[in-house]
Amino acid sequence: MADKSVEGSLHKAIRMALDVESEAVRRNTQTFNQGRYRATAAIEDYDELKDRARAIKEAAIDSLPELLTTLEAAVTSRGGRFHLARDGADACHYIKRICLQRQARLVVKAKSMTTEEIRLNGVLEGSGIEVVETDLAEFILQVSGEQPSHI
Repeated sequence: MADKSVEGSLHKAIRMALDVESEAVRRNTQTFNQGRYRATAAIEDYDELKDRARAIKEAAIDSLPELLTTLEAAVTSRGGRFHLARDGADACHYIKRICLQRQARLVVKAKSMTTEEIRLNGVLEGSGIEVVETDLAEFILQVSGEQPSHI
């Protein structure tokens, strides 16, 4: 049976941490936004640059089949393998298959937000493969069992 005084202290500590965290998140968000507004205001042609960046992204999307063909040729010409996954589940299956074929026990990831979006960690861990993040913020989220805020 749980000690009620310990349980009460734990709840109190959690609530205090959440209150402090909530205020810190609010302050950090406000500071970030103010800095962003100052930075964009300092760029004389910010709107034009933003529109240009959007046009480049749209052109890339319109040219995606050709870009993927170019990427595949570049990868395979250098001895790599290219797999175009149908979706996140297909990508996870492909990566898991490679890991199992190679008898991998550990996967180390760096700058891998896409793997968070397709939920690769759970697939690999479900197959007995340990996954470790090298990015500190991602590692903290991983250890705490949390997802990145944008997912």
